[in-house]
Amino acid sequence: MKAAAQDLAKCDNEAVKVTSRYNVLKAARRRPDSVTPVTRWLTVITAAECRSLMDVRKFYPSADQVGKTLIFNVGGNNYRLLCCVSWELQRLFFRALLTHAEYDRTNVEALCP
Repeated sequence: MKAAAQDLAKCDNEAVKVTSRYNVLKAARRRPDSVTPVTRWLTVITAAECRSLMDVRKFYPSADQVGKTLIFNVGGNNYRLLCCVSWELQRLFFRALLTHAEYDRTNVEALCP
């Protein structure tokens, strides 16, 4: 599975780095049914070599971007994983793992100034 995930994530020539990886896993552990899909997300995204939302959508078609916030549906669309994105630095900064109800109450644009 890991090799397949890495093959799917090849988009450009630099890998995306996820900061706050510890916090991503900590948030997932608070929602036990999200641990497996969040771990899978980390495997795919840390192997990614992408420079734009269109590149990310090659392996996460439902990914979206609001301002500087990149939004992923994970866990069979049960959760929204939100990160601030810097395409220039090839960095994702984890911000939250939310249910859809929590996401609906969140000002996404304010997460990543």
